[in-house]
Amino acid sequence: MKLFTGILVGLVLLCGSAQAKDAFDGIKCGDDIPKALIGKTLPDGTAIKIEDAHKAIGLKNEGADEVNDNLQMVGWTICAVSYDFLVGNNDHIYDVLAFPAHSRQTPEFSGICRRNGKDLPDSIYAVLDNKKGFDPDPTHHSSAGAPLPAVAAWRIDEKKRKFVAEPVAGLLCPRSGIFTVDGGALEDFHRQVHQDRHAEPGNGKPGPLVDEPHGAIVDAGVKQTHDGRQRQPPTCRT
Repeated sequence: MKLFTGILVGLVLLCGSAQAKDAFDGIKCGDDIPKALIGKTLPDGTAIKIEDAHKAIGLKNEGADEVNDNLQMVGWTICAVSYDFLVGNNDHIYDVLAFPAHSRQTPEFSGICRRNGKDLPDSIYAVLDNKKGFDPDPTHHSSAGAPLPAVAAWRIDEKKRKFVAEPVAGLLCPRSGIFTVDGGALEDFHRQVHQDRHAEPGNGKPGPLVDEPHGAIVDAGVKQTHDGRQRQPPTCRT
C-alpha cells in the first residue's frame, strides 16, 4: 500500500511539473518579456487553449515560419506587441525579438536585401521607410518601384539560434518583400493567425473555427507543425 501511495504521489508531482512548464506563466505587461521568456519552453496544446489560459496578457498566436529542419520562428502578440520566437523542435525558446510597430508608411519586410549593389547572403527581417512613396489606398498592393531603405533589420544566426541586428546603413530592400498587410504583395504566413475561419467549398462562407497547434502551418486543411510532427498534449494533462 505504501509503495502504491508513493507511486501515486510521484505521478501527481510529475504531472504538476509538466503542467508548470508554460513559458507564459508569470508574464505581466510591463515586464522585460524577451528576458522572461528566453530559455523557457512553449506549452503543449492548441493555440486557442494557450491563448485562453493567458487572456490577462492578450496572448495571440500569429503563426510560424520554418527556418530549418530544427528551428522555426513563431509569432505571438503579448500585451499588444508582436514578438518573434526562435523555437526548437523540443519547444525550447532560444531567442525572442520584439518586432517594431509597422504600417504602410513603415512596412514589414522579409527577403533578400542589397548593400553596395550586392545581395546579402541571409534573409532579412526589417522595417522599411516608405514615407515618401506612401500610398494611402488600403486596397492597393504593389511590388513595383525602387527598393526602400531599412530603418531596422535583423537576420537569424542559425548556428547560435539568435536574432542578430543587421546594420541599416546602405541597406536597400525590394518592395516585393513587403507583406500585404502593409501594402505589399508578399503573403504574410508568419503573422497570419491560423485559428481563422476557413471558407466552406462552393459558397465562400466562413466554415467552422479551426483550432490548430500553436506552431502549425496550414496547408490544404492538413493540421501539422512546420516539420510534420503532430503535437500531442501530455497524458497527465486534464
